[in-house]
Amino acid sequence: MTDKRKVLIAELTSREGCEAEVRSVLTEYAVHVRAEPGNEVFECYQTEGAPQRFVVYEIYSDESAFQAHLAAPMNKEINQRLSSITEGGSSLTFLTPCGESTEAGVAAHCRKPSISRGCRSNDHIPEHSNLPGRFSCHTNMGFRYSWSRKRIC
Repeated sequence: MTDKRKVLIAELTSREGCEAEVRSVLTEYAVHVRAEPGNEVFECYQTEGAPQRFVVYEIYSDESAFQAHLAAPMNKEINQRLSSITEGGSSLTFLTPCGESTEAGVAAHCRKPSISRGCRSNDHIPEHSNLPGRFSCHTNMGFRYSWSRKRIC
């Protein structure tokens, strides 16, 4: 079984003095995106030591869920709001798993194997994880972040 999820990182840099406003907009937006059908993860982070840099980690159940997210009216509204308070908008990086990323594979790496996708609490982070904040099991399984980030939403 192949993983059909759409996984990406959006990175953006706030204009000087707009860090609090960007943080506020992302926090507000996160509530809406997490309620969208097909959204599994929407986590916002601010880079420690470089507070003007923000990263949003997103997972959608498949391409159609991602396209529905892009077409949502709130997405256009948020991007317009962010355009005036960020440098050049956001940069998207799409990710593919380096290894097994099936439901069974994710469950095998979780402390609580009954929850296999979209884990949103520290109870489900793998024993071997050294990542800060709340990440999904998929994130912990597939990536080791070398920079320090502070979760904002």
